[in-house]
Amino acid sequence: MLDLMVLAPESEEPLFQQIRRHIAEGIRRGDIPTGARLPSTRALARRLGVCRLTVINAYAELAADVLVEPSHGSGTFVRKESP
Repeated sequence: MLDLMVLAPESEEPLFQQIRRHIAEGIRRGDIPTGARLPSTRALARRLGVCRLTVINAYAELAADVLVEPSHGSGTFVRKESP
């Protein structure tokens, strides 16, 4: 699912918000299952051709939305329980 993510740099929506929206929609649809480990920020930034900070900000927004849980040293995981 994340491999199919296409960003629109010309959009008024910031890139980090586009990434957050794509991942959040995937989680809500069940395309990204609970407990799944998201790609590292470096790997996803490289894959999407964006700055790592862009992905870090997207993951921070997802954590604030209580959709993912960062685990220091282990990665970022989709929460097992939805809010």
